[in-house]
Amino acid sequence: MPKKHIKSKPGLFGTVYYYDENGKPLGKSRPGLIKDSRVYLDQNGRTVGKSRRGILTKEVFTDTDGTQIQTYDDLLGEIHTKNGKPIGRTKSGFLGTRHTLLDDDSDES
Repeated sequence: MPKKHIKSKPGLFGTVYYYDENGKPLGKSRPGLIKDSRVYLDQNGRTVGKSRRGILTKEVFTDTDGTQIQTYDDLLGEIHTKNGKPIGRTKSGFLGTRHTLLDDDSDES
């Protein structure tokens, strides 16, 4: 299965901007109203999901369809899981950027 590379860059007031491997904007996230929560928006400004701090996880992301992705810290960065199976990881980059590699399931039905 191919990997999807996402680069994130911090912006002002807690906003984070997301780009694909070619530099094309994918969307952004901003802090939510509840502490340690975030709202994720696509490139057109539509909400695609929200995240919150988990009980046993660093973060739980839930998309608009109800699919959840859990994020855990590990020695090299973060591991992302869906239904208990690893689907990707995030590593820190230069000047606050972060690099995420996720399994690309965009062509699955």
